[in-house]
Amino acid sequence: MAGKFNLNQLLSGASTQAGEKPAADAEQETPRRPPLKIVSLSVHDLMPSADNFYSVEKVEELKGSIEMFGVLQNLTVKPLDNGKYEIIAGHRRHRACSELVAEGKKEYEYVPCGLQTERDEIKERILLIMTNSTTRELSDWEKMKQAEELNKHFSELKKRDNLTGRVRDLVA
Repeated sequence: MAGKFNLNQLLSGASTQAGEKPAADAEQETPRRPPLKIVSLSVHDLMPSADNFYSVEKVEELKGSIEMFGVLQNLTVKPLDNGKYEIIAGHRRHRACSELVAEGKKEYEYVPCGLQTERDEIKERILLIMTNSTTRELSDWEKMKQAEELNKHFSELKKRDNLTGRVRDLVA
């Protein structure tokens, strides 16, 4: 299916077209993105992204899960110039751990974070949306805002990187 706009290929660079298997002797394509380096960071050093439009309220159930099992999924962050880190994905986990720390539970201060060093604002905004799209029940407003933002960012990415395919297929 040449010419299709492939989200996995776009974000990871490592996927192949559906149904196609690389030849055994074919040279493997190197992913565009290096793997994330996982570091443990204090919740006090993490700043929410101004681009996050999702609700971070009602984290009681998430706090209970974190108390029982720990943080099971890394937050994704990028370094800022002031020694702090901006959260790309994991705003609710950050909020839940921050509340636990505020309750005197210091063992939740440090959380596992995937350190995003590639600077690509458009892809970071898409990642924020994609990681939130299936994590919980979204309000109708969040669903509409998500579709609007994805349309805007995929359109920008398509122009910038001269990609083929239809943006509306990805938004859908």
